[in-house]
Amino acid sequence: MLRIGHWMVDRQGVGTMDEQRSDQSENKIRGDVAGLVVQAGSINAAQVNIGPGEAPLEPGAGSATVPWSRLAHEVRGRAALVGLLTEQVRSGTGSVLVLHGGGGYGKTTVALSAARVLRDEATVWWVDATNSTSLAQGLREVAIDAGADWHQVKDAWSGRSSAAELLWRTLDARTGCWLLLVDNADDPAVLAGPDGVVDGRGWIRTPASTGTVVITSRDGRAGAWPGQLRRRAVAALSDADGAAVLLDLAPRAGDLAAAVDLARRLGGLPLALRLAGRYLAATATTPALPGLVVPRSFAEYGTAWETRLADITVPTDGTILAERELLGKTWELSLDLLVTRGFPLARPVLRLASFLAAAPIPYEVLDASVLTDTAIFAGVTPASLVEVIGGLIGLGLLEHRAGDAETGERDAVVVHPVVRDSCRWQADAVTDAGQYRMTCLALLERATRGLGFVDPGTWPVWRMLLPHCQNAIDEGEPDTGADDLRDLRVAGVAHRTADYVDEVGLSAEADRLYRRALGIRMRLLGPEHLDTLATRNNLACVLRIRGETAAAEAEFREVLAARERILGTEHPDTFVTRRNVARTLRERGELAGAEAEFREVLAARGRLLGTEHLNTLKVRHQLACILRERGDLAGAETELRGLIATQQRIRGSEHPGTLAARHELACVRCDQGDLAGAEAEFRELVAVETHALGPEHGLTLAARHELGRVLRERGKPAHAEAELRAVIAVRERVLGSKHVRTLAARYELGRALWERGDPAGAETELRTSLVLGMSVLGRDHRLVAAIEAALAAITT
Repeated sequence: MLRIGHWMVDRQGVGTMDEQRSDQSENKIRGDVAGLVVQAGSINAAQVNIGPGEAPLEPGAGSATVPWSRLAHEVRGRAALVGLLTEQVRSGTGSVLVLHGGGGYGKTTVALSAARVLRDEATVWWVDATNSTSLAQGLREVAIDAGADWHQVKDAWSGRSSAAELLWRTLDARTGCWLLLVDNADDPAVLAGPDGVVDGRGWIRTPASTGTVVITSRDGRAGAWPGQLRRRAVAALSDADGAAVLLDLAPRAGDLAAAVDLARRLGGLPLALRLAGRYLAATATTPALPGLVVPRSFAEYGTAWETRLADITVPTDGTILAERELLGKTWELSLDLLVTRGFPLARPVLRLASFLAAAPIPYEVLDASVLTDTAIFAGVTPASLVEVIGGLIGLGLLEHRAGDAETGERDAVVVHPVVRDSCRWQADAVTDAGQYRMTCLALLERATRGLGFVDPGTWPVWRMLLPHCQNAIDEGEPDTGADDLRDLRVAGVAHRTADYVDEVGLSAEADRLYRRALGIRMRLLGPEHLDTLATRNNLACVLRIRGETAAAEAEFREVLAARERILGTEHPDTFVTRRNVARTLRERGELAGAEAEFREVLAARGRLLGTEHLNTLKVRHQLACILRERGDLAGAETELRGLIATQQRIRGSEHPGTLAARHELACVRCDQGDLAGAEAEFRELVAVETHALGPEHGLTLAARHELGRVLRERGKPAHAEAELRAVIAVRERVLGSKHVRTLAARYELGRALWERGDPAGAETELRTSLVLGMSVLGRDHRLVAAIEAALAAITT
């Protein structure tokens, strides 16, 4: 008897758990798991540590939350642009607008001002397009918030299907007005995404109906954007509007004429005007002590600004950007003021913040105990650091970003992108760039060490740390051995960041980061150092998940041999790798070897942890699956009945672990020929799982799939067809047409159509499944072989 249906169910979620060790955590759960799981956190888990009726967790690595706090000031001179945007959104006709202008011209302010007007009329999302990673992560959250199923999002963002297609299919299906703000898209190529060009096949497309996309970018060239995208320049403010900005912030610094004169000197640049106003508001309260000369009026500030020679380093292309020089003079004056006020570390702190990513910096990253060990920050204390940060916020050089109790995000500080860009080119920053980068790595090493990744409670922190970790890893110099300490810090941050991104389903990024860590650790620590083995084990897990089972098995076996020799056969890390070996053998169809491994692990786990420990029960479930697949139905039944009794007593009758074991037992009954009993059990499971887990949960769909197969085998092909078509409809929407579970259901449907007397329909389903299966799984895959055999049988 073909066991494709049963095998598929196992892929769906029965007994497909394995573990992975990180630097901090022994256990790592992988796969579409349904039973025996109480560790929360895997995006790959269909149901993780939740109770009956609760929704699956929906983790994300980015954010689409609108940063309303950036509009804490009066917006001057932008009424026409704001009106244009609001009217476009209200019209309900899909369009894309590009707001372009130099750094500091207030493009984001214009976009946010329009969003604030519309916040009660339209759904608004904001995404950072500074780089491809931040864009993809933000759009991932947009897709989920817009209504895409998170299982489908997981598949799309791990590369199994088109993320851009899923995003736009979801957005175009929405009713009501919506506004998507894509900020800091200074490189339009980033918007092309993984699928092709902008507007057509990339991330940014013209909405079908009720939506509007607004892009902010420094690049205003006509050739940089498709012709159908409307472009609007965000120009400098008029002298009158610039003067109004200054008087809003520093009303006692002079009269209108003086404000107009300073606004003209500052070129009408909104950011420079706000910084000047904040400066003069601060100096207005500074005591006029003998010998202390600081500008206190618009006129005095203008004179100081003209004579201040900011140390601007010439970029590699030999040019000096006018806006960088213009703004550099502005905030260097503000830094001079803070130094005068007794904050000598103001300049280094701002430089340090500029070497982190262009993203909110959680306060806990700025650890004074780490900073004080560096030459630049020697002697800093938590109290003095708080005062410096407060001074920088007061002068507008840093922005305080309040946390969100609902999402778990922390309080943070933000450096304006233009300030960040300019600060990194100051002469002292260029000279000390190596020290600043090393300090950033040390801060991130401290922040990530001990921060778990399995508990969803840590994900909001990780979301904030992720861009900084990626920035520090990618900005590091090539691993040439010139600085071993730096490279080891890069490896540690890369490994822990890979743990997190893999946990939330970004397997391609996890692969990249693990490989970066592994290359460093192999070179500096050797292939059998414990840290190297941890990275090798985790990378092998990613390889297995991505279908590279031969490479995964070879790596697991090398890691296992080393861990047995170094740690002993009963060390927890050794058990982790043994289970990974068994898991990989099972996926490759080497069931005898997998059973032997699981039995040895089960005996050891039972002896060391007890027969009812979570990890022992995991192995029992996996062993029962192996026994069923090998044809030892009596042994599988014995294991499963005992497991069900234990699970019901410990976790209850509606827990996914209990239901998964019941599912496996129903499959055994089917194999034993008790089709009526199997049908009754699957019908009950479908009802219970629909109530407890939801109609689109992996276990619910698996039970319906098996019910369809049993109905076919009982001679009820029409009933089987109805059940299987319902399963396929959900799986195609949630997982995509090429997913192995969708293909398995189509295979079963083809067999049902043949038995119902529809050979043409059967051949169509099987041929479609075969073509898709070979393109995704390869000719040697078990499912592909079964489809090929079934097709041959009905066409001969």
